[in-house]
Amino acid sequence: MIETIKTIINGMREIIFNLRPMSIDNLGLTVAIDSYCLQLKKNNDIDAEFHNQTEEPKLSSISKITLYRILQEACYNVIKHASASKIDITLSCTETGLHLIVRDNGCGFDTMKLQELSDKTLYGFGVSMMRERAVLLGGTFRIESIIDEGTTVYVDIPLQEKEDNSGDD
Repeated sequence: MIETIKTIINGMREIIFNLRPMSIDNLGLTVAIDSYCLQLKKNNDIDAEFHNQTEEPKLSSISKITLYRILQEACYNVIKHASASKIDITLSCTETGLHLIVRDNGCGFDTMKLQELSDKTLYGFGVSMMRERAVLLGGTFRIESIIDEGTTVYVDIPLQEKEDNSGDD
């Protein structure tokens, strides 16, 4: 019983951490992403690599957590659907925007079929949520996929945020 309770407590701690990683507020987005990659490697049979090509971005806390949620959903989709052995996550920055790329070497899919199905059903709900989150940040979201080669998710958000998103840093 004690071992079962310890396992449940550890599971709950992980769920709580994933809901709002303290490292985002305390240490920054890039540290949180790096930590998430370590967690992906530990909990899944996948090689997750983070390629950080920027200093810590100057974003509001809301923007950081929203971008992190997009990343989590993209990685969840890779693990659930792609049969991939590798996820590459790249974060880069230009003068006007922050760019997140999540690329896998999985089975890929027909993006047109995804669009058709998501118009009719809840299939692709995660993709819709990622797109909506990017748009809420004033950004863009797109997916490219090649069958038997993998999928790439692109998220671009402006660094000059809307006034209602510019709360705390």
